[in-house]
Amino acid sequence: MGRSRRSQLFPLFRSEAQARVLSAVYLAPEDRAPHVAVIAEETGLAYSTVQREVAALEDAGLVRSTTVGRAKVVRPDTASPVYDELASLVLKTYGPATLLGNALRGSPGVVEAYIFGSWAARYHGERGADPGDIDVLVVLSDPGADAGADADAIEDVLTPIEKVLGREINVVFTREREWSTQSSPFLQTVKARPLVAVAGDLDDG
Repeated sequence: MGRSRRSQLFPLFRSEAQARVLSAVYLAPEDRAPHVAVIAEETGLAYSTVQREVAALEDAGLVRSTTVGRAKVVRPDTASPVYDELASLVLKTYGPATLLGNALRGSPGVVEAYIFGSWAARYHGERGADPGDIDVLVVLSDPGADAGADADAIEDVLTPIEKVLGREINVVFTREREWSTQSSPFLQTVKARPLVAVAGDLDDG
């Protein structure tokens, strides 16, 4: 899937493809640098598009690649004079899904979680104002299925991310049965609009 359109999360990026490749590289754990095929899978971009974007970013001194076997592994070029600034921009614009997913991983009772609202809409290419906050829907297991679900504890885990992103995080909780049956007009609206999955087994809506 090509993504030549301009990024709506941060229009200073040349294209959505460039932004997604940068985010896949800059937000990856230091000990798990992605190779081109993984970046293509994670971003939904064509392999050839990722190759082209990586080559351009490498020419600009923003990433560096090494060949391991038959795979090209891509890392941020930390020697770049703009590395710190670019890493911060990528984190604050494309980082919410990664940071929220990492924070929610292993949280008792969390079945799925999604970013919805304006950030999700911009991520999927809808034009509009800069997202002033991040709206998150957390789907908890039904009562009796998992006694460990604790909404207050989950909010405590997510609160520190606000400072990193410079944006308020608004968390809405629902139960698995309510989410699967769309039992309220609010959930029907959320499910009908763009979503970005941050926890669970489902893909982006």
